[in-house]
Amino acid sequence: MPRQVVYLHVGSPKTGTTFLQQVLIANRESLQAQGVLFPGANHKAQVLAAFDLLGLRFNDQKEPRLRGAWDRLAAEASAFDGTTVVSQEFLGVATPEQARRAVESLSPAEVHVVYTARDLLRQMPSMWQTRARNGHMETWENFLAGVCRSDAAKTGPYTRLWQNQDSADICRRWAEALPAERIHVVTVPPSGSSPTVLWQRFATLVGIDPDSCDLDVGQNNTSLGLAEAEMLRRVNVELDQRMKWPDYRALVKDFLSRSVLSGRADPVKLAVPAEHHAWIEERAERIITGLREGGYDVVGDLDELKPLTGRPTAAAAFSPNDLVPAQMLDPAVESVTQLLIHMGDRQRELAKVRKQLRAVRRHQRRERAG
Repeated sequence: MPRQVVYLHVGSPKTGTTFLQQVLIANRESLQAQGVLFPGANHKAQVLAAFDLLGLRFNDQKEPRLRGAWDRLAAEASAFDGTTVVSQEFLGVATPEQARRAVESLSPAEVHVVYTARDLLRQMPSMWQTRARNGHMETWENFLAGVCRSDAAKTGPYTRLWQNQDSADICRRWAEALPAERIHVVTVPPSGSSPTVLWQRFATLVGIDPDSCDLDVGQNNTSLGLAEAEMLRRVNVELDQRMKWPDYRALVKDFLSRSVLSGRADPVKLAVPAEHHAWIEERAERIITGLREGGYDVVGDLDELKPLTGRPTAAAAFSPNDLVPAQMLDPAVESVTQLLIHMGDRQRELAKVRKQLRAVRRHQRRERAG
């Protein structure tokens, strides 16, 4: 066995990545005792490293730590005598050239790529909700019409989305930098399965004792209900990009979406209408065939990537038009209420800081007068 091994978990978004990352972060000390490093002072360090490798800007903010972030992460991995695990779903969009640079920068470690994959029928609603959480305004119907097209991966606004969702294409790009046996596809178990199944698959693959880690890591990246997601989309329409990203992230993405809307009880789940099922089934079959022919290591079962189009989930709706007004009103009222409480708390905190600042200034004046 090589002295150093690096596992790059490169996506896909909405396949349990947040849960896996939270477990890795929460159990750093236990992992290091097993000879496993989760690098970076915090997970943002891995986000910045991915952006640096890919040549992307970090939203609309000036981020002084972005330049050289990948090289710093690679240096930390190179200095560790054991196994390093990096988990950042943005890496799924890497070009073959960027993949080669990542692998070369980690030399002489033996580099592996891990890709967690979920069936497209469950991914579609999650992808639309994720876009809404990041300020996008397209309706569910327009999203499906744009995504479920044969040329969507090559042209149009959903090119980047498919670059991070087409498992076979992502593995093919990384296979230009690595042998196929070092590319691992971990399938997400069917709906209703315990999250421990995904963790056990992932942990066993990278050499972690699955039972050694605490899986009670708090709030996950929980999906929104249809009413909650549609309400959030309408808020984005009204905002019309007038809020700067740091404020939007704090108030809308983190607080409104994750703290308020994600926690609502018994949400109506969003389902893909039957008119798109044939396209999704064909696309899924093509992806599964590409994965089989690629010769990659599969942890789980590729049949879990087949969409169960004949089994709509209970309490599911296919469109915001299926909602009754009360279903939209309730999350809207709760959102306004919780935002007012949140802003009141912030005002009290600000008043306390101002009071402390005035006390410091009075003390400084007395010191100068004395």
